[in-house]
Amino acid sequence: MRHERFEKEINSSPMRVIHFVESLKGGPATYLNELLPFQVRAYEHVAVFCPEGQAQFITCDGVEVIPFSETGRGPLGIARLLAYWVRYAASNNYDVLHLHSTFAGLAGRLAPRMGRARLVYCPHGWSFAMDSAPAKRRVYAFVERLLAHRTDAIINISASEEAIATRVGIPKAKSALIHNGISDAKWSPLPEGRQPSRLLFVGRYDRQKGIDILIEAMQELAPLGYTLTMIGGSVISTPTLGHLPPGVTDLGWRKPQEIQDAMAEADVVVMPSRWEGFGYVGVEAMRAGRPLIASAVGGLEELVIDNQTGILCTPNSVSALINAILRLSQMNTRTLGINARLRYEAFFTAERMFQQLEAVYRERA
Repeated sequence: MRHERFEKEINSSPMRVIHFVESLKGGPATYLNELLPFQVRAYEHVAVFCPEGQAQFITCDGVEVIPFSETGRGPLGIARLLAYWVRYAASNNYDVLHLHSTFAGLAGRLAPRMGRARLVYCPHGWSFAMDSAPAKRRVYAFVERLLAHRTDAIINISASEEAIATRVGIPKAKSALIHNGISDAKWSPLPEGRQPSRLLFVGRYDRQKGIDILIEAMQELAPLGYTLTMIGGSVISTPTLGHLPPGVTDLGWRKPQEIQDAMAEADVVVMPSRWEGFGYVGVEAMRAGRPLIASAVGGLEELVIDNQTGILCTPNSVSALINAILRLSQMNTRTLGINARLRYEAFFTAERMFQQLEAVYRERA
């Protein structure tokens, strides 16, 4: 009943919203599939403008999916992306244009403004916070500062992202901190006394996510009885994983329900990221009642309470990751997992995310 009353209040002022995303793989797909069911019930019309080869990642009924041809990420690709967006947006009326990640954020804000529509941008991890050359980071920050003046609202997904944005000169008055959230799902705590030997990694097989660090760690952990299941694939670069050691299984990309099932089977979820704006997989682990071993970087430091819901370890270090995994075997993983579940319920639900984003949409009306 609480959901219904809230949505009826919102529907007193109908709204048309379109989400523009250049790549749905990984976090953006999770974000939208958690958010869209609330928006479909609350708003007059909701659409997603996305690459035609990725339209299947949108699983919410009632959403209009507008596909465009894949563009690539070079200068010509960005020009084509901009042209596709301008052509569509110029002939359609929306109240909110919600841009997701760097490339859609670039194209959507270089385009001419469309009427009185509010322009909302979520970088899902700032490009200038990546582990890249300092000169590149300075260029990215300069571009984002310029484009911020063409944006009505900027969504930061963690306090660390908000702090980084403020340091480089992104106007704080335009920024809002809204943690990612996910809808609830069935869960069960770990059995009492079970040794945490079944590791799970979910995410992109790109350098950022540190899967290479975890695979190297498995060279030492596998002989001790540890196994690792990998779910995901490369998005930004060609994976250079090399030969997988014994005990490591690569399942590739899987559907959300299959990921939930894998988390139910796992003892611990590992996120050895080199940098991370937020870390959706961490929230999925918390929802499943599983402890998280994560690098002490970015938004992961907000997800994990060290030694209470999981373990934080030094980033980009094979030895630190091995030590954290071994240390977990000396802890009560059932209690850690239950604590993680309670933290999810308090701070990282999809309804909470929707309500906070709705306030941002309306504030800029």
